[in-house]
Amino acid sequence: LGKAIEEKFPGVKVLYTRTTDVLPGNKPDKNQALRYRAEFANQSGGDLFIAVHVNAAPKIKHKVESGSKWVGKGKKKHKVKTYKYYYTPNPSHGTETFIWAADRTDDKSGTITPDDEFGETDSTIVVPEINDPIMKAFQLLYTKKYFENSLHFANLIEAEFVKGGRFSRGVKQRNEKGIWVLQATGMPSVLVETGFITDKDEEEYLDSDKGQNEIVENITDALANYIASKEKAPASNGGKSPDTKSVQTDAANLTRKNVSNIPVNKR
Repeated sequence: LGKAIEEKFPGVKVLYTRTTDVLPGNKPDKNQALRYRAEFANQSGGDLFIAVHVNAAPKIKHKVESGSKWVGKGKKKHKVKTYKYYYTPNPSHGTETFIWAADRTDDKSGTITPDDEFGETDSTIVVPEINDPIMKAFQLLYTKKYFENSLHFANLIEAEFVKGGRFSRGVKQRNEKGIWVLQATGMPSVLVETGFITDKDEEEYLDSDKGQNEIVENITDALANYIASKEKAPASNGGKSPDTKSVQTDAANLTRKNVSNIPVNKR
């Protein structure tokens, strides 16, 4: 994705939180690595943070009556039912894009689907206390400054997935568990769930060159539309932006002079 952004937007600088299969910043554990991602994005002055992730859903547990047995002794001895358990694959599939739930109670919640059933579970570690005065101030700033752009970009991403024939589960926010890389980054931020690795068809798609290329194309097309909307110019210039900006993806942080910085977060 980062390379595709660099090719499509020559004026954008992509900054990566990591480029190898080791924890970002060579940190010793996941908690510190998550902190590093957000600190890296903020210190880099990114204009946009993109985290790319693969979703997963637990198998469905089924309970069926299998017979009975006697329990207890003497007068307390009685018969109870026994059960067997078995599991079947979870049918959940599709894409979804998360943004930070800046305000969980106002009408913004109606625009976004609340859902914390699946999504980015390993980035929910080290979630700040929302009642902390500092986090309240950050929340207010985010609501005013970044929420609208995050929501706008997330909607553009899901729209491109739909155009490409994917099933979209929509734009979502956490109601209880936050996502640290979204909550702690001082810029518009999204976490893109590209599909469910627990779904056989999607696993094959995600592992294929065709699937990966299409996902990259979907996200870069959404980015072109996002940049065009920020510059109030049509995205019919081949996706190229006239100046330079910065974009960060949790695989990368991108920078453009008159657009923004985008961090990319590689999972």
